[in-house]
Amino acid sequence: MSAISYVNAIAQNQIIWLVELRGEPVGFLRAKPVDDMLYCAEMSVLRHHHGKGLGEKLMSHFIKFAKENGFRGVCGITYKDVPWNGPYYRRLGLNYLDKNLIGPELLAIMSSDTEIALSQAGSRVVFGKRF
Repeated sequence: MSAISYVNAIAQNQIIWLVELRGEPVGFLRAKPVDDMLYCAEMSVLRHHHGKGLGEKLMSHFIKFAKENGFRGVCGITYKDVPWNGPYYRRLGLNYLDKNLIGPELLAIMSSDTEIALSQAGSRVVFGKRF
């Protein structure tokens, strides 16, 4: 993400956490309130830092923040079958959420042009958990 992307995200009521190693940013998680949940809009760790547990630490912090700040759960949308997407979140203790657990704002994101375009590359699912 560029510096202006961060400025725009924060202006849109989004939260961004960075993970740094030796002062260098190597990953981030971008979240925002959606319905009564905290939505993981994007998470990324530089490829040469995969396997070090950095993504897991970001997700753990994201979940803890949601619990401590009154959200009713956490969620996100990802590819179901890509190993570092759906299966990864399942290994972290998150589940695929049924439509009856999804609010109107998240349903709107799921039916957005962006999500429709992304679904052309593979099956997309909502992951998360309720507290």
